[in-house]
Amino acid sequence: METRQMRCIVAIAEDGSLTRAAENPDLAQPALTQMLKRLESEVGTKLFTRTRRGAALTEAGLAIVDDLRASLAYGDAATERVRAMGAGRAGRLTIGLVTHAARNRARAGP
Repeated sequence: METRQMRCIVAIAEDGSLTRAAENPDLAQPALTQMLKRLESEVGTKLFTRTRRGAALTEAGLAIVDDLRASLAYGDAATERVRAMGAGRAGRLTIGLVTHAARNRARAGP
C-alpha cells in the first residue's frame, strides 16, 4: 500500500465521505473513487460501505485505519528528522567511496 493510498483511506474515514475527502486540492473524486476500488481489489475486501450519505468503515476498514494513521505519523516524523539533519548542511549530501584499486595500492605501500 502506498503512502498516498494510506492518506486517502484516512481522509475518507475522517470525513465520512468520498466527496468531502475529495475537497482536498490534491484529490479529485473520480480519481479517489478509482484508487479506492483498486485498493479494495488488491486487499480482497471492502474497506468502506458507501451510501447516499457518505462512506462508513467496514470491519476490515476499522481494523486497519488506526495502523494507517500510526504508519503515516511515523513516516512524517522520520521525514522531519531527516530534513532537520540536512538543514545544517545546506541540503548537500557528500558521499565518499573507496575503489578497489585504491584499497590495493594503500595495502601495497609506495
